[in-house]
Amino acid sequence: PMQSHLLTDGPMNLAAYFPPNLVPPDLGPKLYMATGYSQTHRKFPQTNLHCDVSDAFNILVHCGDPPEQLPAEETAAGLLGVGGAIWDIWSAEDAPKLNSYLKLRAEEIGISRHISDYPVHDQYFYLEERDRKRLLSAYGISGYRFVQRIGD
Repeated sequence: PMQSHLLTDGPMNLAAYFPPNLVPPDLGPKLYMATGYSQTHRKFPQTNLHCDVSDAFNILVHCGDPPEQLPAEETAAGLLGVGGAIWDIWSAEDAPKLNSYLKLRAEEIGISRHISDYPVHDQYFYLEERDRKRLLSAYGISGYRFVQRIGD
């Protein structure tokens, strides 16, 4: 799918137009994969917060049978019974505030010695609902939420 965007010489792939003497950025391919719900650990799949250095297409290629119960966020997003993914995308301009919050959060949970000056790149954190509410109230920032189902 999306060959005009994804092929190295695709007409919609901006990297196809880079001058030949320029070292192109690493554009992938990349794979982010989440496993299904774990009954044993009562854990839902997630991808930790990270920063992509290039634009990305997120294609949901498979979704197994969803569990009978989902967290409130997934139920409210209409994923009960159909499965899918929720993507929270943050503006690049919010990175300094996100990094500041993540440093504070790392101190609160006792892992500050393990994070770098740019904790978004460390991929230690998943921003749960309480984190997103705190970011909005204390820092005035919120992400953009997208709900994705099979075929989207």
